Amino acid sequence: MLTRCLRFRGFVLALCALWLLVGCAVQQATLAYSEGRYLDSVRKTVSYLDQRGTLPDASDSEKLFGIVRNVVAHYEAELAQTVSTDRAGRIAALDALWQLRVLLDGKFYDEQVAFFTGKYTVEGLALQVAEQFYLSAQEIPIHSKEDFLARAQAYGNALKYHAYKDAAEQRDTNTRLYWQGVAEEHYLRGKDAIAAKNYRLASEELGEALSAYAAYGSYKDSQVLYDKYDRIYRSDESRRLYQQAKEVLKTARLKSDYRMVAADFQRAYDIHAKYGELNDARAQAETWRARGVVTVALRSDDVGLEYDVKNWLGQSYVRWVNDGAADVKLNLRWQDRYDERRNDRSVTAMSENVKSRAQRTKPDGTVEWYDAYTLYRFNKVREISENWLELRLDIDATGQYRYRNTLTETEGSRRVEEYYTGEVPSNYRRRSEGNWDRREELIDRARAHIWERLHGDIDEIGAGLARL
Repeated sequence: MLTRCLRFRGFVLALCALWLLVGCAVQQATLAYSEGRYLDSVRKTVSYLDQRGTLPDASDSEKLFGIVRNVVAHYEAELAQTVSTDRAGRIAALDALWQLRVLLDGKFYDEQVAFFTGKYTVEGLALQVAEQFYLSAQEIPIHSKEDFLARAQAYGNALKYHAYKDAAEQRDTNTRLYWQGVAEEHYLRGKDAIAAKNYRLASEELGEALSAYAAYGSYKDSQVLYDKYDRIYRSDESRRLYQQAKEVLKTARLKSDYRMVAADFQRAYDIHAKYGELNDARAQAETWRARGVVTVALRSDDVGLEYDVKNWLGQSYVRWVNDGAADVKLNLRWQDRYDERRNDRSVTAMSENVKSRAQRTKPDGTVEWYDAYTLYRFNKVREISENWLELRLDIDATGQYRYRNTLTETEGSRRVEEYYTGEVPSNYRRRSEGNWDRREELIDRARAHIWERLHGDIDEIGAGLARL
């Protein structure tokens, strides 16, 4: 009997859940339709029916398929009211009908939507949309290269629906004509730059012309012109940078000056490298780059800190050495002072009269309740444990660059224990507050704070090394 009751209860709950689901689906689809989200209303209807797998009752079916019927009628009316030359309007209406037809294709409830699926096919609607995109492409007047691109995009949109007529060929042709127009603009600007003897600009513009038309070959004689004038530009620029480096070298005294000289020589080599070496710029760059190196000897009693600082100062011109002949000697040294006080005890004598209820017998033999007081004598013990740590990092740079600073952080912890001894009333409890941190924990906290502050010092040292 119990099993039957449970089964019946489960059946009733399932029916209630199904009823709620149907009501929710109808409500959501109706709301979407009322808000003008027509396609969305049909999507919600289709999603619900597909998940359910069977038709709901006649009333709910009428509501759901009524929404589908209204949406179809809406887009059919839009299509009928759109003039034949309004490509955008016809595309929008036909595309909506095509999406609806795709949504409703091959469903178990095809009989209920046969008014629509029997009237249109997916292929037929796709063909009509493609035709409208094709016609819209043909109607775009050509005034600039962008119009070729617009045509290509319209033909491409047609192909998303159907391989309509020669849409693929037209898309490719108009795409090529667009890039031909882009290449022509760069080509003409390149020719103008040649006439003005601005060979750098000529190289850039002719290179853009080649890049734009690369999929179709070389545009006109842009490759020949590019090869000629790009080489002239790079040769001239290489000579200019080479001479500039020579001039800077005349007054160079500092390592930073030599690095500037090396950079100019390197640029003189790089800009002509595609055509080979024009001069000894590469060898000169290597020579003066070596003269610009700053050697640094780092001493620290902390391997982790040493690693981090080297990464922070890891510029290409900094070389780490171990010997004492370094340009700069950087020392980082930790020092700490630690003190602690454990179980510093104080004892306070206490007493308290504690009231309680008691019984006594009166002379007449009756029993009465009265307030009785008991004197408790006890001690409150207070134990304090605390520690302090002062951590210091000494930063000292000597040699060609000097810098000194000390970073200090103080950390500590404190724990208090209170408890009672002797005859202790029941309302007194042991309690504690605070924490006792080990020395290593205090060091870790202090180190973290110092490292945050150390960034500023390392940045300043890095700037100092760059000025050498």
